[in-house]
Amino acid sequence: MAQRPVSGGSRNSVRTIISTDMDGTLLGHEDFAFEPALPLIRELNALDIPIVLNTSKTAVEVLSWQAKLGISGPAIVENGSAIINPVGSTADGTGVDALDSMHVYGAQMAELDGFVRSVAPGATNLLQCDAQLAGELTGLAGAQLRAALSRQFSIPLKFDDSVERDAFIQSAQARGLQCKQGGRFLSLQGACDKGATLQHLVADFEQAWQSDVCVVALGDNHNDLGMLQIADLPIVVNTASGHELRIASPTAIYTSAQAPEGWVEGVKAALSRLSIFD
Repeated sequence: MAQRPVSGGSRNSVRTIISTDMDGTLLGHEDFAFEPALPLIRELNALDIPIVLNTSKTAVEVLSWQAKLGISGPAIVENGSAIINPVGSTADGTGVDALDSMHVYGAQMAELDGFVRSVAPGATNLLQCDAQLAGELTGLAGAQLRAALSRQFSIPLKFDDSVERDAFIQSAQARGLQCKQGGRFLSLQGACDKGATLQHLVADFEQAWQSDVCVVALGDNHNDLGMLQIADLPIVVNTASGHELRIASPTAIYTSAQAPEGWVEGVKAALSRLSIFD
């Protein structure tokens, strides 16, 4: 997506969307805290600025989080593998309708599973773990853990040996698949990412609104890089070990705080530049 002159609100026929990673960006990395972001989310809803969750999480997880956060509309799941509730669909953002109205860009699970079994049978596969280990690896339990395991287009993996991990990544690339490093797992998926799928969604918004779209994007880790690189205002949220990414953009914003306070800091800074917030 070509960079456009940054401009706020509907001035100059430009509207704004916010595309955001979740774990470590909007949600606290360890405790999944989100309460500090709720007042700003309500303000964004009142301003009719869509918040697009753009995450490695599953569709089932995202629908649950949309309800907790008080947002609705399209979201990008499993690192760009699909858009749920696409722009212009009749889905109301809840339940089976949103899952049925899905645009898929990723690979099917049968292909991914067969590849892992043949190339890296010794890797820790989140989808094959017992419940106790899966809970330890994700920090989740019960219904939240079941939602995280309801993957359709990606397999989260952990490798004890970095050489084996690097060889697996190369083999995946040769097969036309991709590996994306997140905060907890290396995710095997199809030839898609958060940025490329976001471009499809932006085109849908532009057509529906008959307006240019200014993209504010927030992330904290390497699987967010594609999304941040195509944003008009990329925001890198700080982590416990410092900023994981550097974006070659003169408009990039780096927060001091970590999630979720860092999300609030970054969004407010971006909207101030757009003259939407004073």
